[in-house]
Parts: sequence; structure tokens; C-alpha cells
Amino acid sequence: MASFDQKLRTLYLMEILLERTDDDHMLNASELCTILDQEYGISTDRRTIYTEMEILDKFGLDIQQKKGKCPGYYIGARDFELPELKLLVDAVQSSKFITEKKSKELIQKLEKLCCKTDAEMLSRYVFIVNRPKTENETVYYNVDYIHTAIYENKQIKFHYAEWTVKKELKFKKNGAFYVVSPWALTWDDENYYLVAYDAAAGIIKHYRVDKMRDTEIMEADRKGEASFKNFDLAAFAKKTFGMYDGVDAEVTLECRNELAGVVIDRFGHDVWMCPHGEDHFRARVPVAVSSQFFGWITGIGSGMRIYLELQEKEKEQDENLMNLPVLVVDDDKTCCESTIATLKEIGITGEWVLSGREAVERCYARHELKNDYFAVILDWKMPEMDGIETARQIRKRIGKEITIIVLTSYEFSEIEEEAKAAGVDAFIAKPLFRSRLTATLRQFTSGRKENTARNYLEKLSEADYTGKRILLVEDNELNREIGVEILQMTGAEVETAENGKIAVEKVEASPKGLYDLIFMDIQMPVMNGYEATAAIRSLPGERGKLPIIAMTANAFAEDVQLAKNTGMNGHLAKPLDMNKLNDVLENWL
Repeated sequence: MASFDQKLRTLYLMEILLERTDDDHMLNASELCTILDQEYGISTDRRTIYTEMEILDKFGLDIQQKKGKCPGYYIGARDFELPELKLLVDAVQSSKFITEKKSKELIQKLEKLCCKTDAEMLSRYVFIVNRPKTENETVYYNVDYIHTAIYENKQIKFHYAEWTVKKELKFKKNGAFYVVSPWALTWDDENYYLVAYDAAAGIIKHYRVDKMRDTEIMEADRKGEASFKNFDLAAFAKKTFGMYDGVDAEVTLECRNELAGVVIDRFGHDVWMCPHGEDHFRARVPVAVSSQFFGWITGIGSGMRIYLELQEKEKEQDENLMNLPVLVVDDDKTCCESTIATLKEIGITGEWVLSGREAVERCYARHELKNDYFAVILDWKMPEMDGIETARQIRKRIGKEITIIVLTSYEFSEIEEEAKAAGVDAFIAKPLFRSRLTATLRQFTSGRKENTARNYLEKLSEADYTGKRILLVEDNELNREIGVEILQMTGAEVETAENGKIAVEKVEASPKGLYDLIFMDIQMPVMNGYEATAAIRSLPGERGKLPIIAMTANAFAEDVQLAKNTGMNGHLAKPLDMNKLNDVLENWL
């Protein structure tokens, strides 16, 4: 029993020192003897206390002894200093995804990492009431499940909920399970997000962890490894505002000089910035263009705007859309009039109605007269018959002759599958910009032209560029194969490069006159098209003067101008317009 008490005495002394001492609060040997006797029922003497202090010091506790007038023992260095614990407490109490109950539990555990006097100070430091907190405690278990699934390389399934206007949680997809392959957890705008691969859709998606319910780890192994092989989570979070999906694009921002810090904080120190006049600079930034992005721009104020320089050539291209009939459908009259005004700027004849039912009747009436609308632009959220149901009814009564576009200020990824099944061809996020509307409408004009893509392919095959050599720089294997087939129809020899770095190395090592033309993709790993063009332009002699044509999905006027500014000789938008491709080949070969 004496041996057992001796072991307990050592442990009790360690507990007493950790809980009650620091450099401002010490206990001498006599005080420690008294505490052991009165609170733990263990009698001891001062000599034994000295021996115990040596044992605890050898064990690794930072036992400090103050000698002199007021001697005593105390714990010196701890795993966490008080300022560090304050930071952790503040992080816990300010985190929205941690419930109020769990916040208090975690803070109580943190208090045990310091002495009682500091713990009292931490307790007074805590203010949780009225801070926004989730009511879903399953978030902690979801995080654990997700980490386990990632470690074990397994898929997960869960219900995904959303709040209704009645403040009730409602499962999405009519209560069906979401099945995804988890690959990462990230933190954005005070919320936890799961980044996962959706095999059914074939894309990377993200989900708010606090909205996940009934999470289970499945037996099936994860999918999507190829999509995440070169996935940059930091870049994904940097370009995605509030984790809302949108169209990936590079956007030029024109800002007052005092907003430089705002841009760097948002996009990182490697963001491209250059002065523009004395008071402004321009920044080229990658973003997911969404309503969140535009909300961020608006919130900053008049010191920042999206820069877009419309070229004369861009205006001429609007002739393809001149006088095409378009119907706008929105229950908000002001939105209808605003959209009609934008269409008018493009040269399009617009009409508008205030309900889906009226839209269906108007489309059917024109169809009977064999004078269909070129396109119908529908608002998603409308009473009685929403945009998706309107699209479904138009397809049912008329068929596929009309292009249907959904215009919405909401996040449309959750309805994309249903909308496409109903017959929707494209989506445009509000606020509506002329350049975005023009680019979307142009995608659907090819069927109305006299010459079809087949005509242009036949014209392309009649060309004879035998003896000419083209370098096609494209990171997407399928796009490379298609590009090679089309270009070889002309008799030209075609070489390929998978990224800008390989392209530069090929040009640099080539004999004089080997290549006659380069088609350059922009968004590529290792070295992008702009960087590759700059490197080629720095080469001496004829190699540095090779004609380079941008071939990219970025088709806005500012993208065309940026291609020219970086030394490119032209710009082709994807998907390829065979007529314009033929013009480029005729011009340079």
C-alpha cells in the first residue's frame, strides 16, 4: 500500500502543479504537503517533496523553483501559452459550424491546458451568446467520416439539406442519397466544405459539411483520381467566391491603387498586376464567374470595376445576330425591359412576356406561322410555371427548333441536370452583361447560316498546304486528336505539344523554317499559352517571328486583346468555327 500511495503522490503533485501554478502563482514544499494531506489524504514531509520535484523534472515537466524571501515551485514552459489558448478559444467561439454546446465543451477542455487562474481568465474571455452558430452537431462526425474515407480510399453517401423560407431543413434531390468520392476538406468563408468527385456527372463538386446528413462510408473505392492528380486546392478556393460554382475565366479588374492589398489578399502575391495611369492599376485574375463574384465586386465599391474593352472587330461580329427574334420571359417587368435593352444593343429584335404560360402560347403561335423565335430567355424563378417547366412545355409543343436559355441570379448547378433534361440549352448568371449574352447566343447561330459546318469542312479539305508544317499546342488529348485530323485534311504536316514548355523546346531545337504556323492553347499545365508565346518571341531570328494563333475557349474581347498584347498574331475561339479556321490558314500559309 505504501508503494501504491507513493505512485499516486507523484501523480497528484503533477496535477496540482499543472492546475495551480505558473510564474505568478507558486507553491512551496509546506503548502504542497498540506494540499496532499487535506485534499488527497496522503501524508508526506518536505524532504519527500524535494525528491518528487526531481522525479517530475526528469520526467519532462518544466519544474521551476524560486528561492529567497517567498520560495516556491511552479510550472515554467507549457505546451500552450496563454496567448495561444486565447487564439484557439476565439477560433472555436467564432466558428459558425461549431454549435454553442460543443463550443462550450471544447473551451472547457482548452481551459485544462493551463493553470486555474489562467482558466478563469479564459472563461471571462468567452462570449458565445448571439454569435451565429449552426445547430447541426453531426458536422464533427461528418468530418471524421470524410477523413476516414479519404484515408481508406472509399466513397461516401449522404443526404444533402437546404434551408427553406420556413426555416426548416429539406433534403435535396427528393431525399435521394448523394454518392461521391471525397478527396479534400477545405475552409472558406467560415464554413467547412467537402471537395469531391461526382462520377455520375464526371466533375469535381463541393458540399457544405454542416448541410450533410446520414453520412456513411461505402465499400466501393474512390473514383476521380485523374481529375485530382494535378488539382490545386488553394487555386480552387482562390478563384471560387464563397464556394459557389461558376464559369472559370480570367478577368481583368481595374482598381484604385489603395485596393492593391485587397486584390493581393484575395488572389495571392503571384497575381498579375500592372499600373494604369497614376491612380489605378489593372489585375488579371482567375475566378469562377458567379453571382458571388459580382457581389464581391459591388461590395468593394466604385474603386474597382471589371475592365472590358470592346473592339471594332467584336462589334462587327454582332452582325451574325442582327434582327434575330428573341423572346424574354420574366415575372419582373423591369428585368424584361433591361434584357430587351441589352438585346437591342446587340442588334436583336426582342419581345417580352411576364409568365411561362404566356411564353408557351407565344412560341406556339409563331411556330404555327413557321416563324419560330431564334431563342427564348427564361427566368428560372417564376410563380405558377417556373423556367424549367416552361422549357419542358415549349419542347413538348414545338420541339427542338428553339434555343432555350435560363437566366438566373441563383446558383444553377443544383438544377442543371433537371433543366437540361427539360430541354434547356444554356445558362447565364445575373447580372446580365452584353459580352456574356453575345457569346452565349453566338453558340447557337451556326444552324441558321447558309453554310453548315460540313460545307466548311469540305472547303477545308479542298485546300492544299502540302509541304507546310503546323505545331498544335494543346494539353487535352481528345482536342489534340480532333485538331490533328482537321488540320491534316489540308495536306499539312502536324506536330503536337502537350504544354507550352514542350512547345518552346521544340521551336528552340528546330532547324530554320521547319514550322510555318503554331496553334496555341492558353490554359495548360507547366507553362500556359501566354508564357510560351513570350518565350518563343524571345528566341533569335526567324524562330522568334513564327505566326502564333491562340486557340482557346476564352472568347471575350479582352481575351482577344490579351492574346495580341502577349505577341500572338490571332485568336480562334473554341469550339472551332471552320470558316474562321480556313481564313487563318489562307492568311498564314
